[in-house]
Amino acid sequence: MEFATEIGQNLLVEVRRLQALLSERDRALEKFNEERDGWESERSGMLAAVRTAEGNTGKLNLSFNLAQADDQNDTRRRTGISKSTCKNFEQHMPT
Repeated sequence: MEFATEIGQNLLVEVRRLQALLSERDRALEKFNEERDGWESERSGMLAAVRTAEGNTGKLNLSFNLAQADDQNDTRRRTGISKSTCKNFEQHMPT
């Protein structure tokens, strides 16, 4: 009878030890899942920032190209006005 009682007590100790290990594992998994959720949230935020930056880059390139074309048109217009002013001046010069 004493032997059976000792076996029963040893089994209870082992069961409690295993339950403690399972609880520790569950806490570790919960912590890991919380960290993973944080990483996923951070990743989503970074992806959104990259997409926004890419969109802004496209808009800036378009704006730069339009400004550059506008500058070229101004240069052509000024060159044309200068040439026409010189011709008018030459035509009205007494010879």
